[in-house]
Amino acid sequence: MYKYEFVSISVGTLSGKLKEDYRQVIEQHSARGWKLHSIVPMPVLAGGQVSTLELIFERFEQ
Repeated sequence: MYKYEFVSISVGTLSGKLKEDYRQVIEQHSARGWKLHSIVPMPVLAGGQVSTLELIFERFEQ
């Protein structure tokens, strides 16, 4: 059975820059046995601007 973990990374409203380094988050989860499954941009600001990135990790557990 696969287990999933979700991590949200905020995007600055004015700057458009990520508030956390996504590469570091991926490396940290990889070191704990998680595999990056997908990255989903969440457009909830006016004009469809991305407000957060949702990183989805998976790993097999019995």
